[in-house]
Amino acid sequence: MVDAKTATLGNVLGKTFRAYCSFYCSQSNSEFVNIAIDTDTPYEPVDKNAEYTVSSAAADVGILGKDKVKFTPTGDGAYTVETKEGILGIDETEQARAWAQQPRAFDKSEADKAGKQWWIIPSRSHEDNKETGTVRLVNRWSGLVYSGKDGLVPARSWEHGDLKPEAQELTLKKA
Repeated sequence: MVDAKTATLGNVLGKTFRAYCSFYCSQSNSEFVNIAIDTDTPYEPVDKNAEYTVSSAAADVGILGKDKVKFTPTGDGAYTVETKEGILGIDETEQARAWAQQPRAFDKSEADKAGKQWWIIPSRSHEDNKETGTVRLVNRWSGLVYSGKDGLVPARSWEHGDLKPEAQELTLKKA
């Protein structure tokens, strides 16, 4: 399965995605099928009408820590992350998928681009799999996780030098 917008990543999917059928498909013995899942109760990790402050117990949260942040749903499970400077994102290039890429503010007119969209994923405890009250922001274009001053890095549950999993775990508090 792959995300319908990027057509490459499958680590997080929204309400629309593409699945690959390999046997006994509708048109042939192999094809991609577009799938949309509609629900009356979509997952909403944030209040779209509220502003939030963003913090992390383990790291400088970079551009997100400067002012209040607003999350706007894109309609398929992803969100734009808006600061007073613009919407948080990266360019839609292969180079932008590299580790340590620093997100920056873009004009709101680019909200429909995958590099400016984010999945909000609740963090879970490794001991009991319960939500911890923090979230991770996963960039829709790169599939990498926002890690404050370290930029975008792979999701992790282990330490790697100065990179710690806690730096990816963000606390969102209504302002």
